[in-house]
Amino acid sequence: MNSLSPQQSVLSWWVEICTFVPQQTYHLGPFSSREEAKLSRSTHVEALFHKETRDIVALIKQL
Repeated sequence: MNSLSPQQSVLSWWVEICTFVPQQTYHLGPFSSREEAKLSRSTHVEALFHKETRDIVALIKQL
């Protein structure tokens, strides 16, 4: 049973990372804050860069 009223919603923060070489999309989350998502984004982008992944686009979204 959902205890939220129709006017309430719970939004979580997510990180979407798209790479073009190789072509891949990653979804990380949910995170409880934008700051937490930003830290995770930095860590994952750095790890992908060291694996010689290129053309990396990383977005933070609230869904």
